[in-house]
Amino acid sequence: MGRDLGRWMGTARVGWVVMLALLVAACSSGPGEADMKEAMDRLFRQEVDTYNAKVKEENKRLGRAKFAEKSYPVIAQLKKIDCVRPDSKPGYICYFEMSLDGMQQKRPGRFYVEGGSWVYARP
Repeated sequence: MGRDLGRWMGTARVGWVVMLALLVAACSSGPGEADMKEAMDRLFRQEVDTYNAKVKEENKRLGRAKFAEKSYPVIAQLKKIDCVRPDSKPGYICYFEMSLDGMQQKRPGRFYVEGGSWVYARP
């Protein structure tokens, strides 16, 4: 019985090590494509909302609609190429391809977690 228990504990230990290795690997790979798209959508919406608020204010000040408001950009597709941890800043520098308003682009960007959500920071 002691031998069986020892064998079981050895197997359990190996299982824990494998599980921890998988968790560490998952955490070290950076954000997923859905996380990246959501973070970028959030930033683009904030930027457009800020711009449109300034346009409304300026048009009101002028008494006419001189400046047009912008619409939200559309990320139709995003493909993560790679993410690496930078030495100097938190998060990951990720390289990706995306279709933004119908135009294919390749670009890098920094992604980090803040308040439980991924955040996109322009390079």
